[in-house]
Amino acid sequence: MNQEEQKPYGFCRNCGHPFTEDDVFCEGCGGDLSKIKESIKKREQKEQVTEQPVTTHTKKKKKNRNLMIGLVVILLIAGLAVGGFFLKQYLDEEKPVEEAWGQTYYVYLKEMKEEDKEEEAGIPKNMKDAKLTFYEVSDLDDPIMVLEYQVEEEVYSNIYYIEEEKVNALTYQKPTEVELLYNIDSKEYDYYTHTSEEDKDSYQSISHQIESISKNQDDQDDSNKVEETPEYVFTKEDVETVTDEDGKELSVSKFDTTFVKVENTKDHSINYKNDLTEKELKDLMNEGVSSYIPQKELISKELEKEVDKKAQEIKEKQEQIEKVKKEIESKGFKVGDHYLKYGKYQSDQEPGTISGGYYTLNPDGTFVYENTWENMLGERTTTKRTGTYEAKYSTGDMMDPKQCWMIIFRTKESNETYPQETDVYDVLEDNKFTARQYPNTWTPIE
Repeated sequence: MNQEEQKPYGFCRNCGHPFTEDDVFCEGCGGDLSKIKESIKKREQKEQVTEQPVTTHTKKKKKNRNLMIGLVVILLIAGLAVGGFFLKQYLDEEKPVEEAWGQTYYVYLKEMKEEDKEEEAGIPKNMKDAKLTFYEVSDLDDPIMVLEYQVEEEVYSNIYYIEEEKVNALTYQKPTEVELLYNIDSKEYDYYTHTSEEDKDSYQSISHQIESISKNQDDQDDSNKVEETPEYVFTKEDVETVTDEDGKELSVSKFDTTFVKVENTKDHSINYKNDLTEKELKDLMNEGVSSYIPQKELISKELEKEVDKKAQEIKEKQEQIEKVKKEIESKGFKVGDHYLKYGKYQSDQEPGTISGGYYTLNPDGTFVYENTWENMLGERTTTKRTGTYEAKYSTGDMMDPKQCWMIIFRTKESNETYPQETDVYDVLEDNKFTARQYPNTWTPIE
């Protein structure tokens, strides 16, 4: 390539002739070009250094702009988060409790608190260990709510149920617990209120109570106060006991032949306090709704088998008791080595005499004595006395050294005809007893 065709790198200072970067001497005057080329290179290097800060400054401005955008985005996100939190708080306060019945109970308890009517709703201020539980009962669309608590170490229970979107409260004047029972005769599960007193235990079906109150609502001044009309009452004496020939004692209570108490169910109660805030109450009710277990889920197949097993054991025990009773009745009352069958015995003395009349031995250990008297005018009067009898072995004494088994009759009550007394008879053979005081013998006639 010719010199003219190349782009000049510079011009000679002596003659002005152009030169390229590769030229060492000027083609016009032959002068040395090294100093001129060195000067040009220094100028180029200086220009490069001068341009560098301009490039750096542009990038820094871009970075600052990105930083500002990032800060704005962060502040915007933080603002949305804070706003969202308060929005959620507001929405939570306005959001109803899950399930319509849960919201109904929540509003009821909330209003009782706000209006200071908790005592009126049966919720005492001095209650302890309070728990709320929701139960399913028959013939009601919504679950009932049971509040169980303690006052002076006694357990009480209040029952709340929804009727026509209104909450009704059942409160009790005596310590009361709610129990799930299986009725052996009807083969049905139901919740009962159990009132325990010193001499008796009373049970009322909750579904029957609600049904009765609903029918008679218009006739009652205060439907919250439950009249004590229990369906089942069991006294401490309601226990049947027999002893077989081997000396084994069998007993069964009237309660056991009526109910099987269902135990070992899953606890789905929630703790309750008087001083709950509105939010705490709502959270509590949501927890209660979530933990609610319908009866068909509460009573598992395994639990049904356990209940059936208990009912069958009671049935078998009843059959054993009946069998022993028949054996006892067939043989009668055992006195030592002899038996006196149950029924009516007649004295070999004439009726109307002091040693005449009839004794009736009952299997329950009671007797009835009756005698007919005739006065001088031929008028007849029948008198009776009752009491208990028992067998006893006589070891003899100085007045009467006879040693044998005896049957002793003790009059239950005294009256004008017969003062309270004790009659003793020797039992020397089966189905016969003989008086010691008066020579007469008694034998069965029925």
